[in-house]
Amino acid sequence: MPSYYFLSEDDANKWYKETVTPYRKTWENRKKMKKHCKNCGNELQEEWNACPFCGRQINEQANEAGPGGAPLARVPSRKPLAKALVILVILNIVLTFLFFNVIKKPDRTTTPPSVSQPVPQQVPQQILGGLEYEIVNGRSVTITKYNGDAVSLDIPERIQGLPVTVIGNSAFATTNKLVRITIPSSVISIGDNAFSGCDRLTSIAIPSLVTSIGDRAFSGCKSLRSVTIPSSVISIGNSAFQDCSRLTTITIPSSVLYVGDYAFYGCSALTSVSISRGTKFVTSSFPYSLITKINYRD
Repeated sequence: MPSYYFLSEDDANKWYKETVTPYRKTWENRKKMKKHCKNCGNELQEEWNACPFCGRQINEQANEAGPGGAPLARVPSRKPLAKALVILVILNIVLTFLFFNVIKKPDRTTTPPSVSQPVPQQVPQQILGGLEYEIVNGRSVTITKYNGDAVSLDIPERIQGLPVTVIGNSAFATTNKLVRITIPSSVISIGDNAFSGCDRLTSIAIPSLVTSIGDRAFSGCKSLRSVTIPSSVISIGNSAFQDCSRLTTITIPSSVLYVGDYAFYGCSALTSVSISRGTKFVTSSFPYSLITKINYRD
């Protein structure tokens, strides 16, 4: 066995103090005296005036050390990272704004070019004998305005070989000279205010294909004495015949499902109203004096 196992305790302590202790103190002192760069943390030599790793000049505080002689670690600044995050957020906002507001997005409502879809064609407004009209989809004609001064007018059933199907909104409104008008049998709809304010118009025959009479269609026709409503009509709009003060009788066919508010309000000469029990209306549809005198049909 090795001989050091037979050393006494006193001899071992003496050997430790004489051999180990001086060496340990010398090492600790050398460790404490080491220079380290405060910028990059690398070890420096005594004769160096500048750090060869980062180029920083060595000052009087270069010998500072942390606990146990370790070099002081350089804490990186958080300001560059914060600035970078702010820049990224701003850039994201700007790109989002440009994407949704500047860049043209495709119209999702349109049909792809590969799929054929009929496009409604509306020929620009034209004039025939004071009648302004439009050709819709190349299939029908809508009367849009009348600029003539005729006393009697027959609306043609066909224009350019196409049927006249609609009397447009306010087409004959406030035509003061018109006394008689003939609506062709091809018409299926009479728009809002179509004949409103025609105060010299005396009679009107609504064609048998018409399904709806628009709001205020004949309101203010103070000379109107008779109206023929065909069995094709389903609805009579609000104030359709309001203030037709010379209208005496009216027969509403059973095909009419609804009579609008004030439809015959202000018809002071109206003495007889015939209506189906299945037709819906409100008390304001007729003059108050006639509510109890309405003739209901089964």
